[in-house]
Amino acid sequence: MLMKLKSKVGKANTINDSLRVIIPQNVKQILQLEAGDTLEWNINSENDKIIVTIEKSEE
Repeated sequence: MLMKLKSKVGKANTINDSLRVIIPQNVKQILQLEAGDTLEWNINSENDKIIVTIEKSEE
């Protein structure tokens, strides 16, 4: 299943350069996310493309 979704990136705070993104409702439901959950970001570079996958961490 391929889903293409867009999210806006915003500043997380005024203290540093951290950014935040809102997780689309469909992704929230698929990953069964709740406030306070931890996400694991996997980043891979292949053939001049950067592929990012996000998983709910079991921590």
